[in-house]
Amino acid sequence: MTELFLLVIIISITMRLDKSQRKELAKALYDVGKLTLTGLVLGQLIGKTLAISTFILGLMSFIVCFVIATILNKEE
Repeated sequence: MTELFLLVIIISITMRLDKSQRKELAKALYDVGKLTLTGLVLGQLIGKTLAISTFILGLMSFIVCFVIATILNKEE
């Protein structure tokens, strides 16, 4: 997951994305965030045991994905 965030940052810094590329990257990040929320966070709540480290990691990954996607959507 960390590799994805680093990749997004490197892409943002090294090359300029046009509006449609930013929108598509934002959509992909929204999808990654939703899958992370579903798999790591809700999966922990539904399961019989709760691993707090997995829950926190999943929640933080979800928030980071949505924040980066929102920033990409707002850039002009």
